[in-house]
Order: sequence, then structure tokens, then C-alpha cells
Amino acid sequence: MSCYLIGIGGTGAKCIEAATHLSAAGLLPDNELYTLFVDPDESNGNLEQAKVTLDGHIKGQKMTLGSASLFQTRVRRAKPSVWSPFGENSGSELQLRSSFSYSQMRAQDEEIAGLFDVLYSDDEKKADLAVGFRGHPSIGAAVMAQQLSLSETEPWTTFRRLVSNDAGTGDKARIFLCGSVFGGTGAAGLPTIGKLIRQELRSGESDNFEIACGLVLPYFSFEGTPKDEDIKAEAKSFVPNAQAALNYYWNKRHDDIFDGMYVVGDPAMSSVGDASVGGPTQENKPHFVELLVALSAADFFETGTGAGQVALMSRSEGGLEWSDLPYPRSSELRQKLSQLIHFSFAYLSTYKPALDAIRSGERGSYAFPWYVDLVEQAGARLQDDQVWKQFENLETYAQRLLKWTAEIHETASQTDISLFDCKAFSSRDPEGNEIELRDEREFRRRRFGVLDRPNSESETDELSNVWNRLSSASSPREIGGAGSFIQALHEACNPDNFSS
Repeated sequence: MSCYLIGIGGTGAKCIEAATHLSAAGLLPDNELYTLFVDPDESNGNLEQAKVTLDGHIKGQKMTLGSASLFQTRVRRAKPSVWSPFGENSGSELQLRSSFSYSQMRAQDEEIAGLFDVLYSDDEKKADLAVGFRGHPSIGAAVMAQQLSLSETEPWTTFRRLVSNDAGTGDKARIFLCGSVFGGTGAAGLPTIGKLIRQELRSGESDNFEIACGLVLPYFSFEGTPKDEDIKAEAKSFVPNAQAALNYYWNKRHDDIFDGMYVVGDPAMSSVGDASVGGPTQENKPHFVELLVALSAADFFETGTGAGQVALMSRSEGGLEWSDLPYPRSSELRQKLSQLIHFSFAYLSTYKPALDAIRSGERGSYAFPWYVDLVEQAGARLQDDQVWKQFENLETYAQRLLKWTAEIHETASQTDISLFDCKAFSSRDPEGNEIELRDEREFRRRRFGVLDRPNSESETDELSNVWNRLSSASSPREIGGAGSFIQALHEACNPDNFSS
């Protein structure tokens, strides 16, 4: 069975980013995950951040890591990784009237043109859509319905072929769409793309597939509105937009489109700062709601759905704890996600600096028995640029993971999130605005053993115990290069091994 994850709009991209971290932890099915972004605004900052995180996972999965759950899901990017309904014209000045050849329409059929005039205002028809649909889902739905074809347009043709291949082998493909219902691109794309996928796949040889979606209700707001813009998203419209969207799904028989729906939001809408019309400046910080949507996708990929099932998520009032996170196997969720955080903490604070010192000649390898046994004996040399690139790629991914983790703890200002002690590896900048990772020398190493118990006052020497376990580990014969060390460090950071 293969799984398909389609993120629509900026929120959809951020949900894929959260799912990427769950995948790196080994919390998604250990088969192939096909990812596809949908956004007319390919310069969207949220989209770019998600793509970079996804790239880090794909580089990580290329390493041979044996039985480690680290990067075990084989993530596959669509080609192209982002589908824009404007195709090759994406990024240039685009308008609704040009997309529908309005001038030609008026010359050929006055009645159709008159209907078009009734449905869309002059401002909507002439608005530049290169930065998205500006909080107007009626524009996006029309453009997407006109342009999307599973049989004629990449990456949809490959998507359809892969789903058909799954059906041909008797496997049931599971397709998960996610995006917001209160903005423009997500609100337009979720029902439109979901319906088109179901219709076109049903017209093929088999209907051996399930489609579910993560409907994201309002969970953030912004200050003011973009200046000099006639058509734009407005935070004051988010709640009524969401109400209208839910009413649509109810009246239009959502179960004709989706086999299951996961509805997630946060009434304490967090401010993301000044309004942005789109482009690189639309770069909202990660939020715990996106993690909940990613866990929804994990649940669907693991268990499937009942026909027409709607799942509503709730949590302890005023806070978010481990017991609030939905996952088919709750103990495994905490264990694997904690192991990934501990691994990243150890790698950034202790082992990557040691590798830097060995490569530069500042320290001799004899000072690090784990290096001799797990790197040299595995046939790897730090002077080999290909090997060194693997260590650098892992450093980049670990930095992104820890910063993402710290930010989801801080973004929702009215929610006390008690998953990890992020202050052990992060802090705010001097102005108090941005979350930054601590310098490697300033990681609070004595908090390592209780990272997933943020309210604990204990301090431990577990990081030293990891060093000792690693120094006595032997290199697996079937694993070579950087993978031998990385697999051993990941296993040594299993919190099940820590003293309580």
C-alpha cells in the first residue's frame, strides 16, 4: 500500500512539513509516501520552508541505516513537486479574466459572459493571482476546476498511474488532502480537487482507494490588511468563511467526496504579525494545529476510515500534553518522537562538534572511541566529501527539527504546550521576537534525560551515558559509511534506555 499526501495552500504545506518530521521519527507507515504541493503562489514562504524540510528528509533516507526507524518511510516528491493551476505561467501577472479568456468569451457568447459578470466583480476579475487567490475561494475553485486533469497534466498523470498500480496489485491506495477552509487556496482546493480525483479515479479500472482530508479551521490571525490591495484575505473574515465552508460540506454531502474528514482548529487564534498578500513574506511560524493535522494523516494511513466518518479533535482545556495527541499507538508516538529529539540534541551539542574537530585536525580520532569503531571501522573517512556531506545534511535537518519543535511550543501564546523542554536547546533573540537555537556550547546538557518531561525539575547525566553506550557499540557489518554511526547514535538515544 502506498500513501499520498497532498498539501493545498500555505497551511497545507505547513501540514506536510509537520508530517515530514513524523516520518523522520518512524511514525508513518514504512512504505512509500508520495507528496504533492498545490499552490498558485510558488514563492510562498510557507511552501518554501516545507520544501526545504522535505528535502532534508529525502537526503536522510538515502543513507543506509539498518533497522533504525529514522527516515524509514520512503518519501517521494511529485515532479514537479508543486502544481500550480496556472502551469508554466505561474509567477507572472495572472488574472481570472485572462485565465477564462474573458474578451473572447464576451465576443462569442454574451449570455455566458453576463453570467461571469454576475459571479465575479471587476476587482476579482482583474486581481493579480500570481500570489494566490487572496482569500477568495470562489476564484480558486473556478481556476482549479478548469485546469486540473489527472490524464493530461503532470504531476497528476504520474499520481493517477501510481494509484492505478496500487489497485492492480490489490493494495488500497490512501489519499489525504489537507488545507485551511478559511482562506483562499485551501478552501477552494479541498472540495474541488477531492471531487475531481474521485471522479477521475472512479472512471478508471478500479475504485480501490480511499480519500480523506484534514479540514483546518481558523487557528491564526494577522494584524491589519495588505496596503494598496483591493482583493485580499482579511482576518475578520476567517470565522464566517469557515462557517460557510462547513455548511457547504454538510449540505453538499461531504461523503460523496471524502471517505473521512478530520476537523482541526484552535479558537484562541494566534497572531502571526503583519498581514501579507503572499510571496516570500508569507512565512508563518509553525503551530501545533499543523502537528495535529499530520497526526490525522498518520491515523488515516494506518487505519483507514469508515464511510463518511468525521473526526473532531479536542484537548485538555488550556494546555496540550502528550495525552492530547491522537495516534493509533500513543506510547509509540511519545517514544519515537522523543528519540528523534534526543538524537538531534545529542548530535548538535556533542557529536557534530567532535566530527568537526576530527576533520579539521584539531583533535585526534583516538580521543573518540565511538569514532574509531563506528566510522573508521565502517570504512568511512571524514575527508571524503560525499561522507562529510551526509553529516552536514543531518546537521541541517536536526537544526530545522529542533527549531520547528521550539516554535510550535511558542506560537500559540494562549496554550501551554508541555511536550518538550525546548529551553534546553533554544531561546529568544535579544529583541524577544524570534526563536533561535542555542550555540552548541550552551545546550543545557543536564536536561537531556528529561527533554520529554518539561515540568520535571530533575537533572541527569544521560548524555554521558549515551557516550558510554556508543563507545561500546560495534559497527554492523551490513552498514557502511556515515550510516553505521548514525544508526548507533539513534539507538543509543532511545529514551527507553534512560534511567527514570
